Amino acid sequence: MFLSFKKRLFWGVALLLIFLVFILPNVFNSGERDTFQPRRKMERAEKLFSTDPDADSVVMPISDFYSRGKVAHIVLGKHHRDLWTTPVRLPVYLGLDSLKFIKSGGGQQTTSLEVKTGDGLHFTFRSVNKDNANILPPFLKLSFLRPFLRDQASALNPFAAPVVCRLMGGLDIIHPNSQIYIIPVTNGPDTISSVFAGQAVLFEEELGKSWRDNPRFDNAERVVKTEDMLTELRAGQVHLDAGGYIRCRLLDFLISDWDRHSKQWKWSIYNINDQQIAKPVPIDRDMAFCNYADGMASKLVMIFNNKFQSFLKEPLNVEALTKNSLSLDRDLLRGVDRGLFIAESLTIKRKLTDSLIVSAFASYPPEIFAMAGEDHIQTLSMRRDQVEQVAHQFFDIVNREE
Repeated sequence: MFLSFKKRLFWGVALLLIFLVFILPNVFNSGERDTFQPRRKMERAEKLFSTDPDADSVVMPISDFYSRGKVAHIVLGKHHRDLWTTPVRLPVYLGLDSLKFIKSGGGQQTTSLEVKTGDGLHFTFRSVNKDNANILPPFLKLSFLRPFLRDQASALNPFAAPVVCRLMGGLDIIHPNSQIYIIPVTNGPDTISSVFAGQAVLFEEELGKSWRDNPRFDNAERVVKTEDMLTELRAGQVHLDAGGYIRCRLLDFLISDWDRHSKQWKWSIYNINDQQIAKPVPIDRDMAFCNYADGMASKLVMIFNNKFQSFLKEPLNVEALTKNSLSLDRDLLRGVDRGLFIAESLTIKRKLTDSLIVSAFASYPPEIFAMAGEDHIQTLSMRRDQVEQVAHQFFDIVNREE
């Protein structure tokens, strides 16, 4: 018996949706496979180093996956695609044979490998490119949501971390340093190269036991995670450097780093005047200087969740910038005098000089600075001038009764 017109229409629409949602994204996805499939990544790495296996630097884009046409810019957003896809000269990490692999790690979106140097200090290689598809359940990873979420990493600034390190140094904020490298192809069995060959990574100090009593971190007696610090804080075993935390948070707002939950911090412990003082150490600067502010998809998402605040020349939305971190902010700062918030804002205003801002963004590769450097300098300078007002807003949000 022939199906009725309504049933034929229903099944026709259903099959079309299945094709568009689940089949099409897995057929026309060669760029995605090249970027995220391990075998393809290794092939690209071997090609990159084929002419000079011992090169100390290479010219390459951080990722050409984010290259899109004008129509995609309208729908998905232009974001920071130019920063990702512009070829730049980057140093190659040449000391892999001197490192001992410890363990792999990272969150849902970032791959990381912890290593140890000959003198026992721990460092981490972290992927610059992200895989946002890892937040999806297995079934939806087969759908169009996978390439869409992967594409939206184009809103991040791949060159942000070294800039933020310079800013934190100028503001006397304790921090791990970050340097971008390309990992070479090695002949022997090498865990680091097998995971990261041909890719841009951040090489950073991995704060923990190996960095105790080290001048690099002001001879901290201990370095602990947020959970452990909070346990000791509630027991009265340590005291918080509240001013230091406020200074960190005000800088977070100025650079639009909206993702500052409890796992984005370590805490260095010092004995000062017979008291154990916990000082904040911000880690993981993936969201700094992001740009989600264009594209129909991003604007739709912002209607439902405006935490994805962009680094733009406009008044800061402190309320949105605290969404991911408000619980921690209140645990640490509720009841702290407003005067300390204002004092820290004035410290930032004094220390975050024009010359510091310029020198920080000078860490961009020349090609990237030519595209974005002056605009980012002007944006941060304008935001710095709002910092006292931002401090008042932050105090009010932390102490507001819900």
